[in-house]
Amino acid sequence: MRTTSTIVLIWVFMACVTFASLKLYYEKNQDNRRNIENLAALNKENQYFKDLNGAQAVRIQALTLTAAELRRVVPSIVADLKSLSIKPAQVNNYTAAGITTTQQIRTTLKDSIIFDTVRVSRIDYRDKWYNLEGTIRGDSVNLDIESWDRITVINYLGKRSRRFMFVRFGPRYPETVIKNENPNNRIIIEKSVFMKR
Repeated sequence: MRTTSTIVLIWVFMACVTFASLKLYYEKNQDNRRNIENLAALNKENQYFKDLNGAQAVRIQALTLTAAELRRVVPSIVADLKSLSIKPAQVNNYTAAGITTTQQIRTTLKDSIIFDTVRVSRIDYRDKWYNLEGTIRGDSVNLDIESWDRITVINYLGKRSRRFMFVRFGPRYPETVIKNENPNNRIIIEKSVFMKR
């Protein structure tokens, strides 16, 4: 009887150890796969394409990081989140994109007051957000305008909805923060959708 109970205990112990080992192996395998995908994403080129309406779009492969890896690998994102009072552990998705606009403008001069008083043949203006170059020849104006902006999109679980004295409780609702750096641009957003898996 003792040997039977000892054998059963050994089998239970072996089953527990096997289960724990397989679980650890599965987690490490998933972690290694995620790291390989992150490395591939870092080395992959952006895929530019046009959507069905002809608008330009870009597809990138996203990184999958834990909050600790985010602090270690990309501290600039953590600093950006702190400036918005968002904890890195609450973030579901972080996207930063830069936008540049280039436009050539060709027009004819309608008024010749400036042309009569001061002869201007070259226009050149640069600052952090804009680059404007142009020439005036006779009654024609040729302008090249380029503007820059950086847009950051952060999806996260917001603050708790209810408050009792100094304690917040209740569920956290998903929120999206979109930030741009060019002070002359305005953000227009219609919808923000969180997908549940």
